[in-house]
Amino acid sequence: MNAAAHAQFDSFFDESYPSVVDLLAEIYGNRSIALDEARSSFASTYRFWNKLGSHDDPFEWTLTDAFSRQRRRWTDHATDTTGPTVGHSAAVLRRRGFTDAQLRNIIGPPETVNPTDDPPVSAYDPSGIAAPRLVDEKRLVIALARRRATVATAVLTVMAVLFVAFEIFIARG
Repeated sequence: MNAAAHAQFDSFFDESYPSVVDLLAEIYGNRSIALDEARSSFASTYRFWNKLGSHDDPFEWTLTDAFSRQRRRWTDHATDTTGPTVGHSAAVLRRRGFTDAQLRNIIGPPETVNPTDDPPVSAYDPSGIAAPRLVDEKRLVIALARRRATVATAVLTVMAVLFVAFEIFIARG
């Protein structure tokens, strides 16, 4: 990532991270889970920052990434009641001013989104993230993104080596 893109990401992170954590904390009712989800989502945003076009909204993209894991839980574990429901998540986003189109983009297809469901009472703690802590959070996010890139490179390298070895084995037949 070049210096200009890094500066843009830094600005985006400083402006958006606290509000994403607060939003996810309200949805999950648990600040620790919200921090984990926010870190993971911002690490993905950091990794794909150069690929996000000017037409993409990085804030919406980051939230969509956060909800992609929750969507898998909703579909894979229909009986799992430990996380927020689709209706609760949609209701929180609606209260925060998100449009129907944004709800569909962030949470999923229209048939899964029913923002009229009443959200359950949660243990939401609206305390924000202090500015000095924001610097530490950014370091964690960037380290996580770099670790993911390193692991992805290592996995691809191992796969390439195995593919070549398999080709040699087949050729010698």
